[in-house]
Amino acid sequence: MKKRESLLWQKINKALPKAHLTRIESNTLQGIPDINGVWSAKSFWIELKSDKSSFPKLSKWQVAWINKHIYRGGTVLICNETLLERRLKLYRPLSAITDPRSLVPDFSFSFPVHWPTFREACWDLLQRPHASDALARFDTEAWAQDNGKKNSLDELELSRS
Repeated sequence: MKKRESLLWQKINKALPKAHLTRIESNTLQGIPDINGVWSAKSFWIELKSDKSSFPKLSKWQVAWINKHIYRGGTVLICNETLLERRLKLYRPLSAITDPRSLVPDFSFSFPVHWPTFREACWDLLQRPHASDALARFDTEAWAQDNGKKNSLDELELSRS
């Protein structure tokens, strides 16, 4: 399985030439995704999966890491190469994952993958707003109401200083 993920990494690295991608191979940090990337000031992580399953088989550690990262405003893409279906599925979870089988791909490509289309799909996913943006606005507005403030963002920043 690791060899297939390594081959998938090579294809993605070639497909996203304008992104700065770093392959992370860590045995010490459980759950951390396989690739860290930055593309036009957009920071993101990619979890690679390549197996016969029709959904991304994420460990409990991967689910926990992805959930924490998304909650704090981070972006995680999951790239799942499903060998039996001969498809490459691309996901961008926007909220907490409880069961990876319930994930619905944002994009799905049949083999052979047309990599320029994959690149466009990745860019599209990186442009989408974070689910945590709405949560942050709600938290800021709630804080302002609780503290009788009118200009919530300015007051919140001053209170953090």
